[in-house]
Amino acid sequence: MIRGEAKTAAGRRTVALPRFLCDELAAHPAAVKDPDEWVFPAPEGGPILRNGFRNRFWLPAVKSAGLPGLRFHDLRLTHAAFLIAGGEHPKTIQTRMGYASIVSRPSSTFAVT
Repeated sequence: MIRGEAKTAAGRRTVALPRFLCDELAAHPAAVKDPDEWVFPAPEGGPILRNGFRNRFWLPAVKSAGLPGLRFHDLRLTHAAFLIAGGEHPKTIQTRMGYASIVSRPSSTFAVT
């Protein structure tokens, strides 16, 4: 786990959140106590690591939703797909996703037919 600057300038961006979520996060005990601390720490303290999150939260949630095989990263890809389907400008999508370039890359995940 590395805590620090983003790999590229494109990785540093502002993310829009609805007001209700900003209010909830601002009132969260960890945020009130120390704004530099983890808002959602692991039970033993520190950050929630990928495997801990996956096993404690993600897998039970996708099982409960009847979506076996859904990966956490699929949420990011779905967001991009919704932006594209909604006719969002490619430059806006690039910025929102944190891509350094607008040029598309081949993906082994999706195939266009």
